[in-house]
Amino acid sequence: MKMRILHLAIGAALCARLGFANPYPEVGLHPGYRIMSLRPAGFEPSVTGLDFLPNGDMLVLTWRGSSGPSTKDPVTGMDKTGTRTGTPRLYRVTNTKGADTSAIRFTEAATGFKDAQGLCVVNGDVYVGDIDRIVKLVDKDGDGKYEDKVEIGKIPSYDGWFEYSFGPVYKDGKLYMALAGNVQMSGWPTKQFGKDRSSVISIPIGGGTYSVVAEGLRAPDGIAIGPDGEIFATDNQGGWRPASPFLHIKQGRFYGYFTDPVGPIQTAANSKVTPPAIWAPYRDANDSPTEPALMLTGPYKGQFIYGDVGRGGIYRAFLEKVGGEYQGSVITFSGGLECGIHRIRTGANGEIYVGGIGNGGDSNQGWNGKTFGLQKLVPTGVPVFEILATRSRAKGMELEFTLPVGAAAENTAHFTVKQWKNTPEEAYGAGKGTNETLPVKSIRLSPDRKSVFLEIDGLKTGDVVGIQVDSVKSQDNKPLWYAKTWYTLNNISTSQAFEAPVEIKLPAVSASGLLRVERLADRLRVRLPDAAEYKVELLDFQGRSVGGDVSNTGSAEIRTRSIQPGLHILRAQGAGRTLTLPVVL
Repeated sequence: MKMRILHLAIGAALCARLGFANPYPEVGLHPGYRIMSLRPAGFEPSVTGLDFLPNGDMLVLTWRGSSGPSTKDPVTGMDKTGTRTGTPRLYRVTNTKGADTSAIRFTEAATGFKDAQGLCVVNGDVYVGDIDRIVKLVDKDGDGKYEDKVEIGKIPSYDGWFEYSFGPVYKDGKLYMALAGNVQMSGWPTKQFGKDRSSVISIPIGGGTYSVVAEGLRAPDGIAIGPDGEIFATDNQGGWRPASPFLHIKQGRFYGYFTDPVGPIQTAANSKVTPPAIWAPYRDANDSPTEPALMLTGPYKGQFIYGDVGRGGIYRAFLEKVGGEYQGSVITFSGGLECGIHRIRTGANGEIYVGGIGNGGDSNQGWNGKTFGLQKLVPTGVPVFEILATRSRAKGMELEFTLPVGAAAENTAHFTVKQWKNTPEEAYGAGKGTNETLPVKSIRLSPDRKSVFLEIDGLKTGDVVGIQVDSVKSQDNKPLWYAKTWYTLNNISTSQAFEAPVEIKLPAVSASGLLRVERLADRLRVRLPDAAEYKVELLDFQGRSVGGDVSNTGSAEIRTRSIQPGLHILRAQGAGRTLTLPVVL
């Protein structure tokens, strides 16, 4: 116990010297965006929830305000939630999607929440996730204000320190919430006041009791729907967390934050830990990651962006499936914002809407002492040279860039690769292994010079691979926007980089006039020549099927959200014939 107290004292002193009011992020505003304030005079929201109504109006949820000193439970002596002075409110903000900021207006739309940390709009209905329940808001008279609340379901809550409830998000008739567990005010693990915290739960959207989906989360200040409708959550470093994990949430999985009492899923899993899809290294990449949002269009389509309330800025997460599981990389995306980013949404034209929050002072629940913010990043169309994606490949790693690389990218000396293993321990932030530098043996470029394959010996499964790029510019002499990326190598891919295209022999019968393709936001709708049974597939340049459907209705649909852009072949087989059509995604 004495050693733990000493550790805490040293940690507190170190944090004071570092000063949570830090200079991060390491970059300014992303050069491919311009920024707009969405805050009319007098509007200073500390944002805990952000979403849009069908008519385009923005809903902004705020919290109770900065926390005072913790109280002590009289029986256990454990830390409990401190005094809060503010009143949580929901605001309706109009005209945020336009270019004229002078037209933006805000009005109070609801109040009466305990300390809600999220909301979502489903078919025009508004659902708010509070600490102890989910409610549906009711506008009785259609005046844009919500006079009533219908309780959808209870959430287990015991007023433990930092015991927030994050979400909801909607999927397949259910609302999902990510629940933080009770911790000491220092951030160290402690006994829980009750059951089913540190988990992801679901509640039927029509109302009912909650079900536990997964366990082993610490402080998951962000939950979102990702590629293929899967659920993802960020979590914060601390006890059992040497870094901040980005988690793919699946039923029955345990994600490594050990609790007392032990939950039923941890028990059933025999404490087997599902590793995160991404480890975001503490201080190198993230301090306190928050809500992710999926990019819907543009060069980052299919990738996540998310904020960091302690470090400031926006970060980007690339995911790929290797061995049937998601894994991927994180990279710094943008700074230049007014507050630590807490909530985030993306628009159909590439816009990024961000809401900020903070406790002020030196608290690690905020950035540079800022406590509120609401802004929009609008893409300018200016090409930016940056690392777009990092991929695992047989015998090495592949970096994909947004623009063709210059000659310096052919030199191994311009790439530094390190790897280390995270072995979580109970002590706050402990478990990061020693860096091991791996030499780059050789380099190979893709024909379009947008991808660079690094041949590397000694890569280990389960390690984090950090890659730094030095002195590499684009072919047209643009500097690299951000030079570092971190990839979590849970599995090493067996695929080779830049496999040569194979010849796809097209049948004599073309699809001209017989197949029609309608491009929707996340899928292709294929009109077939008749209602016979057809097997419809989308083939990549290797002739491999990357998506498909079987239909006897005259119409088929293929999901494209997780398919890489480029030239593909649409093939429909049925009624004794094969029809093909080139398609560019």
